[in-house]
Amino acid sequence: MIRTVGQGQQGRRPCPVLRRLLIRLIVSAGIARAWRAVARRGVPLIVYFHEIAPKTGPEAVLMHRSLSVDPPLFRWVMSRLAQRFCFATLDQVVDSRDPRLVAVTFDDGYRGVYQHALPILKEFKAPATVFLVTGHIGTDRLLWWDRLLLQARKAQECGPEAAQRLGALEPRILQRDGRISGEGLLHAFKNMSDRQKNEVSRVLNELAGPLASPPEQRFLSEQEIREMSAAGIQFGAHTRTHPLLRWLDDAALVDELGGSKADVGRLTGSEDVWFAYPDGVFGDREMAVVRQVGFRGAVQTWRYPWRRGRYAVPRAGLNAWNLCGGRAQPDPARLEMVLAGLSVHVIRSLWRKDLA
Repeated sequence: MIRTVGQGQQGRRPCPVLRRLLIRLIVSAGIARAWRAVARRGVPLIVYFHEIAPKTGPEAVLMHRSLSVDPPLFRWVMSRLAQRFCFATLDQVVDSRDPRLVAVTFDDGYRGVYQHALPILKEFKAPATVFLVTGHIGTDRLLWWDRLLLQARKAQECGPEAAQRLGALEPRILQRDGRISGEGLLHAFKNMSDRQKNEVSRVLNELAGPLASPPEQRFLSEQEIREMSAAGIQFGAHTRTHPLLRWLDDAALVDELGGSKADVGRLTGSEDVWFAYPDGVFGDREMAVVRQVGFRGAVQTWRYPWRRGRYAVPRAGLNAWNLCGGRAQPDPARLEMVLAGLSVHVIRSLWRKDLA
């Protein structure tokens, strides 16, 4: 899930020092663990990552802060989890709901999971599930948000006129200083109509021009998937092209979901396939189609914490930002907060649902 800051949100963040002290106070007072034990009782503990890759190198230019973890940080997380929980498969964690178990998952199917995460998973004897964007297997093709971020970066180099053109289409694309905000662009794009998305894409294409392909393969190959499967890693589906499901009409929705399930089944030889909702965005229609095409179950983020059941299983997203808060070293208190599902977003979502 991408954390975004648009024009209207800037300036509202609390002081980082005060935020850090508040988090540590909540954790040291036992509030986080109590929240998980009471408010999240019966919710299986599942964590998810995206890309696992070094901070430097050819991949770094495409690593968004909420989608990346470098190998040392990933090892740190696994070590902390191993101190408190037993690693188990996704099915075992969901079926047992044992609070002593944790399942590890990855979204998108980046090649870094094979290169950098797999050795660490073997070190901790941890099973895992990787949710594949099956239309990108073995390719260097950019997913839509990578393309937008790179185009925004190139458009910014065109000067203030480029920012003004984009800002005229959607003010949230601009920061207060008038520069293009990549995160504001992503947030706005997710909520645009088809007409608005097409117009913004057209302007970005004009401003940025052609984008160079990434320097190497970005996504797992079929051979790597088979090697990982032989090592005990399981695979699920994350659609074929990673659209937000609400963007799709009914026929396209069935094609994306059913097609990705068939792709994973072909690669693994198993019909028992789990699904992960792109960006954690879904509703009753999407849940119904997930059931209809025959998925074993589906996982979400904590975007809709009130939704429960086998087709809306929540997960805790772990990334460099929510583990480190912009600092060099990870903070155990931040990890505790994420595992507990104790955040302003979760509390606000539950409160609004109760009032509805």
